[in-house]
Order: sequence, then structure tokens, then C-alpha cells
Amino acid sequence: MKLLDKDLIELDVITESKDEILRYMGQKLLDKKIVKDTYPEAVVTREKEFPTGIPSKNLGIAIPHTVADHVVEPKVAISILKNPVEFQMMGEPGQKVQVSLIIMIAINNPDLQIDFLQKLVSIIEDHELLRKIKDSKSADEVYELLSFLNEIK
Repeated sequence: MKLLDKDLIELDVITESKDEILRYMGQKLLDKKIVKDTYPEAVVTREKEFPTGIPSKNLGIAIPHTVADHVVEPKVAISILKNPVEFQMMGEPGQKVQVSLIIMIAINNPDLQIDFLQKLVSIIEDHELLRKIKDSKSADEVYELLSFLNEIK
């Protein structure tokens, strides 16, 4: 299964806020008919209730997503922000994280989600990989670094 497509990876994204980038990425998935028209707002709403900001040594990460009902086909969209935006920390909503890497998940299969989340944890814990992603100069570079996401069954 191919969760990662080069055309869903974007670098140097300029955004003013968390909600703006969530809607922008959700709209990108919607434009490609990967998600239903309810997805962008569902992600914004869920992020308020269940924050996904994760601090890391090299950059802040957010993993926004929503329930499977809003998803047509499983995909991952990635945005690397030119300037970080503030997210609430996962599990610690009072804490803020300056996020530069957003991995938006659109998954409609619970079995797939478990395998994917395990791979996601390996990304978050790999500080060298995160640094390489942050320093990437093209979507192709990011795609190569994360191509193992396409090995999910």
C-alpha cells in the first residue's frame, strides 16, 4: 500500500496559525479525493479536543488526524513549515510546542493505523532522521527519507 505520494509533500510552507495549516493540508487531501469534504474541519475540531503536538530534539512535530468516517483512501500528507506555528502538546494541552513538521494522517482502516503509528513512533524517536527531514531541499528528498512508510501492509 502506498501511503506516501511525492505530491502530498510540501516544503517551506508559510502559514499564520495551526488552524490555517490544518485546513490547507486537509483541503489538499480533499482536492485529490482522498478524504470527504467533512475532513478539513473534522481535523481542526479534533486537534482542539486531542492536541497532537510533540516536542523533539530537532523540531516540533504534529500528527493531526480524525476518525476514519471522513477518509476515502489511506494517505499521509507532509508539510515542513518555513516558520513554526504553535500547537498544544499531546497529552499536556497546557503546554505549547513550536511545530515545523506536520504529518497529517488520513487512514480508514484500524489495522493499518496500528502499523502506521508504530512507524510514526520510529520517526519521532529518530533525531537524525528528523534533522535530515528538516534540512531537506526537495519533496523528493523527504520522500526518500520516509519511503519506508509505503511498506505498511
